Amino acid sequence: LVYKVIDGGRELDMGYIARGFGGGYHARTVGFTFDGALLMVGCDDGDVYMYDHVMGGVFAGSLKGNGKMVNGLVGMVNDDNLVATAGEDGFVRIFNIQTKSVVHTFEGE
Repeated sequence: LVYKVIDGGRELDMGYIARGFGGGYHARTVGFTFDGALLMVGCDDGDVYMYDHVMGGVFAGSLKGNGKMVNGLVGMVNDDNLVATAGEDGFVRIFNIQTKSVVHTFEGE
């Protein structure tokens, strides 16, 4: 499984990202932080894996705390340190990517 990201006309090979998922987990959604510095990959293990695509895809850590698979994610406008995830468990969580912790949780109806 190979992921490729188009960045400013050049293609960055992100194939090794798949090895980082471990345990046979699959990517469910991808996105970028608001400033565009980090590629985020939400997986069916409930984690979000972050890669610094500006530095060539260097692993930048993971966000843990989603109960089930991550179905959506988005970088927060006006704050490059926050990202929102939507999980299969019906919760939206706001993470601080610097501390890798959940700062807010919202339950869906």
